[in-house]
Formats: sequence, structure tokens, C-alpha cells
Amino acid sequence: MELIATSRRERQPVACAYGASLSDDGTRLHCELLFVMRGQTTRTILLKCPQTKTRLRVRLPKSFLRAKGHARALNIPLEVLK
Repeated sequence: MELIATSRRERQPVACAYGASLSDDGTRLHCELLFVMRGQTTRTILLKCPQTKTRLRVRLPKSFLRAKGHARALNIPLEVLK
């Protein structure tokens, strides 16, 4: 599943997750590839699936915040918030 952040900066989404799958209990989102725009200041973002309109609020790792360059990670689990 492809997920795109609902918040935008410079008319671009602040984050995109590719190959994402939700755990059976719904508490973890496993992302095959995650991009986060540079300068992200908040750990919590809202991701939306364009096909199913599903919305998930997730918490980013601290290392992705206030980065000077765009952050990207392979095979990263994210915590899903209620």
C-alpha cells in the first residue's frame, strides 16, 4: 500500500511510505521505503492511502526530525497512534 502525508510543504507531501503493511493488531506499520522531507519538526504525521482513503496517524523516529537533508529508510516499522 502507498501512503502519502496529508500535510504539505512547498506543495509537496512531507512524507511518503511505499510498500506499507499494517500489522494484524493495528499497532505497527511496516514500510518497505519511507521518505520524509527535510526540516520535519513534528514526530506525529497523518498518512492517507489514495486508493482506499484509509488514514493512519503514525509516530516518526527522532532521527528523522530537523534533518538537513531528506530522510529515507528501508524496512522501517512505525508506531500507529489511536
